[in-house]
Amino acid sequence: MDIHEIPEEGAILSQLTADQRQLLEKYALSADKVGGFEEADSNEDAELVNDWLKILTTDGLDFSFPEKILLCRKDIEESKGTKFFAELSENPRFRKKMIFKAEKGSKKVFAHSLKNDTEYFWRMGYTDKKGKIRYSPVSFFRTEEAFPRWIHIEGASNVRDIGGKLTIYGKKIRQGLLYRGCALNKSIPVPRKGLDFLTENLKIKCDLDIRSNDGEGGRVFPRKKVRYFNIPLRAYGNIFSPEQLTNYAKAFRVLTEEKNLPCYTHCLGGADRTGCFVFLVCAILGMEEKDLLFDYEATSVFSRFRGKRYRSTAYFQSFMQGLKELAGENAEKMTIQALAENYFLKGGIRKREMEKLRSIFLEK
Repeated sequence: MDIHEIPEEGAILSQLTADQRQLLEKYALSADKVGGFEEADSNEDAELVNDWLKILTTDGLDFSFPEKILLCRKDIEESKGTKFFAELSENPRFRKKMIFKAEKGSKKVFAHSLKNDTEYFWRMGYTDKKGKIRYSPVSFFRTEEAFPRWIHIEGASNVRDIGGKLTIYGKKIRQGLLYRGCALNKSIPVPRKGLDFLTENLKIKCDLDIRSNDGEGGRVFPRKKVRYFNIPLRAYGNIFSPEQLTNYAKAFRVLTEEKNLPCYTHCLGGADRTGCFVFLVCAILGMEEKDLLFDYEATSVFSRFRGKRYRSTAYFQSFMQGLKELAGENAEKMTIQALAENYFLKGGIRKREMEKLRSIFLEK
C-alpha cells in the first residue's frame, strides 16, 4: 500500500504507551474496589495496590513519558533538502504552534506531549538548496481522550498537565495552563533541550518553585523569559501551621494572574509537596474526589521517584485528617471541595479569588 502520509487525515491517535494503558486499566479496577480515602484500609487494599504497582520493581524504567506520534509524508521523503521539521497547531493558520525537529539524517518527525482530545493541524517542512523553507500541504488528526496528559521533558520525570477532567461545575479544566512535575535544576539538572521545550512548545511563563529557599531551590530560566516564584511549601500533616497557610495562599495567588500562565510548578520529585498543592487547587476547580485521588497516586505508578503514594498511607491520611480538623465540627458533612475552600480561606484567600481561578481554568 502506497501511504501518502502518516497519520492518515482525520485519524484518532493515542498518546498512551502499552504499559501505561495496562496500568491504568489495573488502577481503575483496584481503585473502584477500594473506594475513596475514607474507605481505604492499608491492610485490605494491599493486594489490590500491589497488582498495579508491581511494575515499579522494574528498575531503570520510567513510565511517565507519553507515546510519541510518527509524522511523515511521501512527498517529503522524496524531497531533497535539509533541516526537516513538523509544525502542529490547534489553529489551521498555525498560530501558537509546536515545532518538532527530525533527528539528523532523518526525514521523519516524532511529536509528543500534545493535548488530549484535541484536533491538531500539521504540516512538514524543510530547507531547500537555496535556503528557503518549503512546506507540505496541511493535514489534521485528533488525539484520544485520556487523563492525564503526560509530558516528555528531556531530563525530567513525572511531568503532566492538570487539565482535561470534567468537574462538578459541568466544565472541564483547561489543558495547557498548569503543569506539575519534578525539579529542573540542582538535584535534577534538566538540559537546555528540555528547558527549551517548556518555553518554546509549552509556552511556560512562570516557574512556581515550592522547594525550600535554603539552597534547595533556585532559578533556572532566564529572568526576562520566565517569572520565578520560590514559595516554600510542606506536605501532608505539615501544611497547617500559620506560615504554611500563608505560603499556600501565596502560591495560589500566582495562579490567579493570567500573566503567570502557563505555569510549571514543582518541588523535587513532584510527588508530595506538589501533590498536596495541586490536590487542593484542583479541588477548588471542582475536580471530583476519585480524580483527585488518581492524580495524586499517578506519581507512584509512572514516576522514577519510587515509593507508594496511596490514599491509605499514614502521611496522606494526616493530610486529609488535618483538613477536617481545620474545618471543625461540620467537617464530616463537607465535600472535598468545601474542605479545600476552607483551607485557603484560613490562609487569607477570598472567595472572589477562588472564582477568579475557576473563570481562568475552567473551559467556557
